[in-house]
Amino acid sequence: MFLSVSRVGRQTQTPLLRSLSQELLRFLAHHERLQKLVHFGGELTGDVKHLLALGEQLETFFDQTEDMTIPVAVNAVALASIWAGMWQGYDLSQMRLKVHDLVKRYYSEDRVRAQLDNMIKTYSDFSQLTDAVKAMPDLIMGVAKEN
Repeated sequence: MFLSVSRVGRQTQTPLLRSLSQELLRFLAHHERLQKLVHFGGELTGDVKHLLALGEQLETFFDQTEDMTIPVAVNAVALASIWAGMWQGYDLSQMRLKVHDLVKRYYSEDRVRAQLDNMIKTYSDFSQLTDAVKAMPDLIMGVAKEN
């Protein structure tokens, strides 16, 4: 009997990471369909513009250099902050810099690492994590601020 690598991989994920990946896969498939429809022209509603902007933020986040390792906790919390709309109004390059700064702080500040690690241990669903991140904007925006 053979099991697919992806099936085995999903079984090793925590419930939070499984929820996060399911939500993102659904969104990315929807985003791809929206991008194809946009090529036909026409008026874009506010909702469609929002979804396209969210997709662009996610693409920027996922466009990481090969030498950068982002810890799972930072990945999950940063994705939740994007999902929560916390980066609206930010330039994509600003968002990227702040996330990179958050990674550096995760490695250098015990308090930041403990807070982020605790969040991904506490929540079992991506929507719960997103709500928690939304309720604590300083976690991303404050922690990632310049000194």
